[in-house]
Amino acid sequence: MTRPSNCRGPLGRGTREVRQQGAGRVLLAFAVTTAISLVAVLGTSVEPARAGSSAQTNASVAAASTAAHVVVGAFPPRVWTSSRGKATSTVVAIFTDASGRPVPNLPVSWSTTAGSVSTASGKTNTHGQARVVLTQPSAISPSKEAGVIATDTDRTSLRSYAGVEFMPNTISIYPKTPAEGPWEWYQSCRFVPAAKIPPSSKSGCQHSDPIFGPVILNGDLWNLGSSASGDVMMRNASSGALSVGVDFPSAPGATRSTWVLGYPNISYGVAPQAPADSPKPSASLPLPMKLEALPKDLIATTNYKLAGTSSVKYDFAYDIWLEPQHTVETPRAGTLEVMVWTADGNGALPPGYKKTVSMDFVSNGVRRTGQWGIYIANGDKSARTTTTVELVLTKSISVGKVSVDLTSAFLNVESALRQYDSAHWSTFSDYYLDSIDLGSEFGRKSGHSGAGPFAWNLYDYGFGLGMKLP
Repeated sequence: MTRPSNCRGPLGRGTREVRQQGAGRVLLAFAVTTAISLVAVLGTSVEPARAGSSAQTNASVAAASTAAHVVVGAFPPRVWTSSRGKATSTVVAIFTDASGRPVPNLPVSWSTTAGSVSTASGKTNTHGQARVVLTQPSAISPSKEAGVIATDTDRTSLRSYAGVEFMPNTISIYPKTPAEGPWEWYQSCRFVPAAKIPPSSKSGCQHSDPIFGPVILNGDLWNLGSSASGDVMMRNASSGALSVGVDFPSAPGATRSTWVLGYPNISYGVAPQAPADSPKPSASLPLPMKLEALPKDLIATTNYKLAGTSSVKYDFAYDIWLEPQHTVETPRAGTLEVMVWTADGNGALPPGYKKTVSMDFVSNGVRRTGQWGIYIANGDKSARTTTTVELVLTKSISVGKVSVDLTSAFLNVESALRQYDSAHWSTFSDYYLDSIDLGSEFGRKSGHSGAGPFAWNLYDYGFGLGMKLP
């Protein structure tokens, strides 16, 4: 749900490209990016040798004395590792003579500082190219860079290398170490250490929301009227889980035209509403990151339980922010907010353009094909505010362990946006992923004067990178 730009504070805060003609979407695959990266990494383009040239006719002659330059590139240069130890990158070396012409049939040796190469030696082809496949090293936590070296066997001084960064394939957010916290959030006082609960003039309040690891806790009562009575409590429990409680005996109504009063959440990445206050992301998934540069599959897994759902209008959802430029700015026209709901109730479904799509997810270890409704607000090219898209699982899950492929969610959102306004959303793949929030929007249930008591617990939360749904 779109929120104002100044929503952090005492009241909270708000590759690869293959275009398929007629399919109306961009698939995250390496075909185009590899071709573009080749020129960018190597700094030059090498023309295939023409028929009848000396490179062709003398291909059988060792060319050790003619090679003068070598450039090496890795494709891709960043790899999310596989739990099976099979993640790879292809490394290409191009040898040219003093005039820039490719040198064929040149003996080349390969070596690496980490991982393993598919061959230790070989020869250049008619285009002066030699290649090798680098397989990930066994120890990759934290991220590890491997340097792959190509050497002209006859002139050992003629060598160059390319770096390949192998990234850990999981990010664990919960459970966390009990030493961090617990913390509690109060409307009047943001977060305070549990030892100082309830807050008083003597104990004082925190001046910023607590950051632990790659996430930040945020009470986010962005739409609650000042006359409301009650509090949100967010506690990092000693067990390492997150416990959230909402209880507003009196909630006169939202200040803006939506049922949502607040969205207590944990935020990963750089929030457009408050970039200066955002945590430093894990090195495994440093945000902002262009959509086409994301791992092929970005799997988000939560193990959660909702309670007291009969007393509020609610959803349980990821709130994902994307921008058309790398620089994080205040949400505005062009900003895209994507929400992925796995639970909702009591009339929480949003208004707007709707279609239904099929998308796989995993619930309690069982892979299922779910039906998801897509709702779009402010999606046309004349919109002067943030475009919001909700992807809502039609069969709500209030308790369990649920895994969702966010990459598949982006593809479904893109397809829906293109159908809604094809001209406006022709450059979806150019967007940057800024942040991923997880929490529960809540509001007054029809006929109620307040909201709550409502609670949710988060026992396990993390991301799988470059891997398939379990």
